[in-house]
Amino acid sequence: MEGGYVNHPNDPGGETIFGIARNYYPNWEGWKAVDWSKGQPGFPNNMENLRELADTFFKKEFWDTIRGDEIQDQDIANEIYDSSVNFGRSRAVKMAQEAVKIGFGADIDVDGKIGPKTIAALNSCTNKPWLYQLMNMIQGKQYLEIVEKQPKKAVFLRGWIQQRVSRGLLMQFVEFVNSQELQGMSEAMIDKFFAKRQ
Repeated sequence: MEGGYVNHPNDPGGETIFGIARNYYPNWEGWKAVDWSKGQPGFPNNMENLRELADTFFKKEFWDTIRGDEIQDQDIANEIYDSSVNFGRSRAVKMAQEAVKIGFGADIDVDGKIGPKTIAALNSCTNKPWLYQLMNMIQGKQYLEIVEKQPKKAVFLRGWIQQRVSRGLLMQFVEFVNSQELQGMSEAMIDKFFAKRQ
């Protein structure tokens, strides 16, 4: 889940808190609290009390709809979930289906529906790091296409790539490379590494 309150003029989602965009989810129950808090001291830093409500929203709207608990590899499930939040469920599932079809020859339709065949195909992949990398590459390509069609969103491209694509690949790299320099890198250190480059 993303952090804090943002209202960027180039974001068609409008006001966003913890990654929930008001223009896309105007009926989310947390908006009443956001509106009330705007007149209070400390806004927008006084919004932490909404994090649990946002967690519940994300689980119901995204995790459950991609059937995240049925995907055996946590990194793969997280990647589909993250893509679902950013692109919508159908496009996120299509990206995963495309990766498993191209990379592993899975006999599935790229239709954006996460049914038993897609779950089975994801769970039967023998090389999960390769699947994860393919999914990240497809996700990166999607971000480039968004900016090509909507140049105003170029302001977000670097963050999208660093936060989602590059960071994901680095996490896999740290997990699978056995070197003294990399062994000690924690997720917090990786966050700090990418924060310096934004």
